Amino acid sequence: MKNISWPFFLAAFVLSTLSLNAFSTDVLAQPPCYFDCGEIPPSNRVLYHVGQAKQTKLKPDEIRMLVWNIYKGGKSGFNSVFADLNKFIRPDIIVLEEAALTDKILPALQSLGDFGWELGANFLLKSGIPTGPVIGSAVQATQVRFHRTEETEPVVNTPKTTVIVEFPLEGSDETLLVAGIHGINFTNDLVFEKQLTEIAKHFQVHRGPVVFAGDFNIWNRTRLEMAMRIAEANGLLRAPWEEDGVDPIHYQLDDAYTRGVTMETAQVWSEGVKDVGSDHPALFLKFSITR
Repeated sequence: MKNISWPFFLAAFVLSTLSLNAFSTDVLAQPPCYFDCGEIPPSNRVLYHVGQAKQTKLKPDEIRMLVWNIYKGGKSGFNSVFADLNKFIRPDIIVLEEAALTDKILPALQSLGDFGWELGANFLLKSGIPTGPVIGSAVQATQVRFHRTEETEPVVNTPKTTVIVEFPLEGSDETLLVAGIHGINFTNDLVFEKQLTEIAKHFQVHRGPVVFAGDFNIWNRTRLEMAMRIAEANGLLRAPWEEDGVDPIHYQLDDAYTRGVTMETAQVWSEGVKDVGSDHPALFLKFSITR
């Protein structure tokens, strides 16, 4: 085998670099992913809309919210538990993580016929179906956007997306900003901190009330302190959770932080929900917005 001279190697490296740069940066930004991931979509294919909300404004005197990681509908009791939660909570806004527009989950979303849904895809399943957090309401959204982590989770090599939706408020020029997060996991805690810091930029420029909720993947003291510190720096406070009689609330994965609202109820519902309809409990928030 012939020895390759250093100048030849350098020239070849430069040429290969120039060739790579000729490709679309959006294509280069999407690494291969594994297991049930078929594709990480480019930024123009992250947001998906389902259904059509009919109402034009939220009534600020009482807003009821359901927050739940639904485990991609993987539990046999998902549909019945989802129906029961909606019956009991009567939510104005629903924030779900690990949603997917599959034959099992899509009918559940569409069963709330007056709701519109905004999904931010973490990735596309091998079938091409998007999966990620989704926010739904009977009130039409005025703004929908997303934040997606640059970093990916190991092994599966997929990012985490936060969907950010604004809803108009009756009697006010302001909007309620709702951010539905699925926190990046199995990474250095500093990656999680970066995710929260970048999402918080949306709160800094928003002049109205904010609800930041979802599966934060808070499983240690460091992550909890990071979330609370970043939230408080942006005027958000952690929801005052009541114990639900199953486990004391320490490092609950699912959480909520709010600004500009008066919280009346913040409950974790485990019994009949966790291990039946999903691997996570559901959160119930009831609050008002006064101006």
